[in-house]
Amino acid sequence: MQATLIYNPNAGTTTQLSPDKLLDALRQAGYDPIYVPTLQEEDLDDALAEAMDLVVVCGGDGSIRSAAIRLLGKNVRIAPVPMGTANNLCRMLGLNEDPSRSLPVLRIPSSGTSISGR
Repeated sequence: MQATLIYNPNAGTTTQLSPDKLLDALRQAGYDPIYVPTLQEEDLDDALAEAMDLVVVCGGDGSIRSAAIRLLGKNVRIAPVPMGTANNLCRMLGLNEDPSRSLPVLRIPSSGTSISGR
C-alpha cells in the first residue's frame, strides 16, 4: 500500500520530527512511502493528484485543511501530524501536540478495518 508524506518544512515545529524519521515509520508499518515537500498550497495539487491509500500531512491547520479539501471524494485516508504553530485542528481531534508522540502507530489495515491511532 502507498502512503504519501506531505511535509511542510516551513511549519512551526518541523525540527522535532524529520521526514526521514516519518518515512522510516511508514516503511516499518508496511507502506511504500512517497515524500512530497510542500512549500506553498499550490504544491498540493500535484502532490495529491495520484495519492492512494494514505496521506500523512505534517504541518499546521492550513496544510491539513488544504490537503483534506483536495482529497474530498477520493477513497484515501488522511493522517494529520501536528507540526504547525497553533495546531487547533489536531487539538480538537485529541491528537497530542508533540508530533513524535502523536504520529499514530500506522499499520496496513485488514479488509473492513480502519487504521489504529493508539
